[in-house]
Amino acid sequence: MELLRYCLKCYLELGKQEWETIIVLDDMWVMQCPRCRTIYSCFSDGTILIIDRSFYQGL
Repeated sequence: MELLRYCLKCYLELGKQEWETIIVLDDMWVMQCPRCRTIYSCFSDGTILIIDRSFYQGL
């Protein structure tokens, strides 16, 4: 989970800036990159859901 505190896309350019934590539940964390706004939902069973907001802007 520690790696997912950082946006994989923006990690180096942001100088290792931490993601914004949006929600923390018993079995799920939702975090967002402060630059590209990509959202990761990380579940306790190891499942990761990636939501790239730029995809929705084009619809």
